[in-house]
Amino acid sequence: AQKNTFVGQMENALALTGGHSNTLFGYSAGEDLANGDRNTSVGCESGGMTNGGDVVYVGYRAGQASTASNNVGIGSNAMLACTGADNVAIGKAALTTAGAAGKCVALGTESLTAATGVQNCGLGFESGKSVTDGTGNLCIGYQSNTGASQVKSIAIGYQVAASVNQKCYIGDGSSQTTIVF
Repeated sequence: AQKNTFVGQMENALALTGGHSNTLFGYSAGEDLANGDRNTSVGCESGGMTNGGDVVYVGYRAGQASTASNNVGIGSNAMLACTGADNVAIGKAALTTAGAAGKCVALGTESLTAATGVQNCGLGFESGKSVTDGTGNLCIGYQSNTGASQVKSIAIGYQVAASVNQKCYIGDGSSQTTIVF
């Protein structure tokens, strides 16, 4: 292990046996990191990854149980249990229970909280919160959503819910003014 920086609990430095260029700040930050390279974890219990590389976790428990590479999680509990790679989660509990979700973008508090499918995008407070194993979905707006297992659906607007695969819903979910095409 070389070129590593630790500030916080000393046990973290002892666990890292083969990784290089890691920066870990905070109590138990990167606590399970053994061989990962080029990782940054800032925050209490952030970045508990084992061998992942090129990840950034900032916030309390951000990426705590994450094991994959090429992820960015910013916010308390962001990407808490994500094992998929190539994700970006910004906001409290964004992509928090994501499992094997990969190539997802979650921007907003509790955006894509339960998503385990790939290539989903949620932009806005609680956007895509119902998405689980669905793939290729896009949710933009406050509480915009698709069904749990939907494929390639788009929901744009305030509380808009897309309910059919490969359809686009635009409007205001609190009224009857939603357009579907």
